[in-house]
Amino acid sequence: MISTSALELGIDIGNLDICILVGYPGSMMATWQRAGRVGRAGQESLVVLIGHEDALDQHFMRHPDDFFQREVEPVTLNPDNRIIAEQHLVCAAAELPLTADDPHLDPKRFPGLLDKLTGQGALLQSADGTTWFAARKYPQRQVDLRGSGARFHIFRRDNRELLGEVDGLRAVKECHPGAIYLHMARTWHVDSLDLEGREVLVRPVSVPYFTRPMTTKVTEILETLATVNCGATRVHYGILRVTETITGYAKYLVGSQKMIGRFPLDLPPQIFETRGLWIDIPTWIQHRLEKQQMHFMGGIHALEHAVIGIMPLMVLCDRNDIGGISHPFHEQAGGPAVFIYDGHAGGIGLTEKGFSGIQTLLEQTRKTVSGCGCDRGCPSCVHSPKCGSGNRPIDKHACLHLLNLLLGPGRKDKQRTRRPKTPSRPLRTMEIASATNDRPAVSSGHHRPEKKGPDTQNTQDIQKIQKILPERWGVFDVETQLSAQEVGGWHRAHLMRISVAVLYDSRKDRCLHFTEERIDELLDHLFSLDMVVGFNNKRFDNRVLSYYTSRKLSTLPSFDILEEISAQLGYRLSLDRLAENTLGIQKSGNGLQALEWFRQGRMDILTRYCQKDVEITRELFLFGLRQRYLLFRNKAGQVVRLPVRFENTIHRLVEGPQTP
Repeated sequence: MISTSALELGIDIGNLDICILVGYPGSMMATWQRAGRVGRAGQESLVVLIGHEDALDQHFMRHPDDFFQREVEPVTLNPDNRIIAEQHLVCAAAELPLTADDPHLDPKRFPGLLDKLTGQGALLQSADGTTWFAARKYPQRQVDLRGSGARFHIFRRDNRELLGEVDGLRAVKECHPGAIYLHMARTWHVDSLDLEGREVLVRPVSVPYFTRPMTTKVTEILETLATVNCGATRVHYGILRVTETITGYAKYLVGSQKMIGRFPLDLPPQIFETRGLWIDIPTWIQHRLEKQQMHFMGGIHALEHAVIGIMPLMVLCDRNDIGGISHPFHEQAGGPAVFIYDGHAGGIGLTEKGFSGIQTLLEQTRKTVSGCGCDRGCPSCVHSPKCGSGNRPIDKHACLHLLNLLLGPGRKDKQRTRRPKTPSRPLRTMEIASATNDRPAVSSGHHRPEKKGPDTQNTQDIQKIQKILPERWGVFDVETQLSAQEVGGWHRAHLMRISVAVLYDSRKDRCLHFTEERIDELLDHLFSLDMVVGFNNKRFDNRVLSYYTSRKLSTLPSFDILEEISAQLGYRLSLDRLAENTLGIQKSGNGLQALEWFRQGRMDILTRYCQKDVEITRELFLFGLRQRYLLFRNKAGQVVRLPVRFENTIHRLVEGPQTP
């Protein structure tokens, strides 16, 4: 039987006698989990470990006693990871609503987190501002166990078959145009990567090569959390911002791993904040290596690779969970430095564990590098399979000499100056054994506007937000002569014909009425406005109007309230549902009644009904623009706030060019 790492999950096969591990699994926990699949009935069994050309594999090949004496690694977590906290708080709110006194919402621990989740619509705030609910019933379905950030879908190009998903960081590295992607033991050529649409198109190929991305990195120190002395140097731990740019990719032959070509790429940089450690390289050590004609950059580059390769000995992780970069001069560090950081946004505590045992980590690294029998460096010591520069430059001897000097006695050099100076604070790590919200509150119930005349209320609204609104804007709605069923479905809305249309003009501050005979006047009026507001006007009202004109209604500066809501919530709400809870009013009818009034020739009632919808839409629009939220009753029966940022869309409509 051949299996992936899924065999670690406790599957009881029952009759297996021999387990062959092709390469060290990466941790002692995974090793014993896989080995435990054999001999389960009490019979004699055999476990064979075949070492790869990897630093960890070869370390255990040379030091088998260390393998059998080593305990299972502890699992290290970072309870202060903001990105993970965002996902977990939303899932927690789906099980039990969060309240203002919940310790997990402490603004000192995660400043601005609650406002961010509320603003994104992931959490919905109650009308009185004291409770938060999850916007979705099962938000955990949106949480990916393999990574964080945006999800990209991988499709087969010819038939659009969904092959799988990949997180945003891996998508740029592994699914860039020209990459060879391995899926289900088959090779696929990546034809395109759509960053906005978040999709990858691939086609099956059989090629004798594989690809690796070529990258450049920049590391910025945001905050220093702790500093320790280690031998002749100092090591720091803190918060970093990593900017990684994929500059191209290289092709390597599968057998010999010989590079056969390099190809440039133009991709946007990937920027994320994480936590990591960095090792100062004293300038006297640099001068000594250069005086002995050793390649200093090759030495610190090899040190970076070697430390990352040994990290899994100290903490439960894979080397792919760790990133690094070597700087011959880093402005903030004040000299040469080697950075090792968590490869996951926000940090998950891996390098923190390495930092707490930095002396042991460096000594173990020196032991591995010195014990390797190669001459100039190899995958068993200082080469990395994921190096963005193709393991160039690498100098094994400079690395070993560098480690000897770093672990030796220090010298009284001048202390480096670092910019910016960042405060230190105690580390907070949680290990598990191996087996203020300043939003305006509403006193009671939900908000209802003060009862005033429509003209007075509208004037006050415009005065408050006149800097945001364009000079001339309008709100419109249409009623039809035929139903969707009568024309063959909603997709044939252009055949439904207009019975009456009502347009509110902000300049005239009154509503205008139009029948089918005056549609040209309505169209001229719409195209004269700086912004046209409606509720489902892009997908419905404009399609109904398209029957009467050849002008491109898509060029109208349209603001669709329903579109704003759907983008925020992920689902649609009715105008009536919003009006009842936000404004405390209800519609005077519905679409079926409107059709009946038209057939009965009761145009006065039909016109009043349509005008009422326009007034409700206008008041919802102004309320959302002023308060930055609307109110609706969710499926649990709670009246909650729906955050909206109408001003952002208005700015794009008014300032940005309209594309036909």
